[in-house]
Amino acid sequence: MSCFDHITLVLLELHWLPVQWQITFKVFVLVFKALKGLGPEYLQNLLTPYVPARPLHSLHWDLLDVPRVRTKLGERSFSFYAATSWNALPSDIRSLPSLSTFKSSLKTFLFRLALNI
Repeated sequence: MSCFDHITLVLLELHWLPVQWQITFKVFVLVFKALKGLGPEYLQNLLTPYVPARPLHSLHWDLLDVPRVRTKLGERSFSFYAATSWNALPSDIRSLPSLSTFKSSLKTFLFRLALNI
């Protein structure tokens, strides 16, 4: 491999996520830990489970309430970014019971998204 080859091939070979996807992975792991009571309490306090006004089938999907923000800066807050990103995850990944299976499934999911596999 020469220094002029594209890095995507190396990422594929090593099964590494690009940097922006690694950050997303870390945020998802923090959210998972917070929701399962494994993370710091201050993060747990930033995440609010979604409770619909009337009973819906989506109640068991572990969705988060997305806080209302008025500015672009507000969209960069952990509570907004974490909730919108978490809600966009497939429900089968969100509902995994253990951290190890969550990490494994999440990494595979993000790897496929990042590298268009």
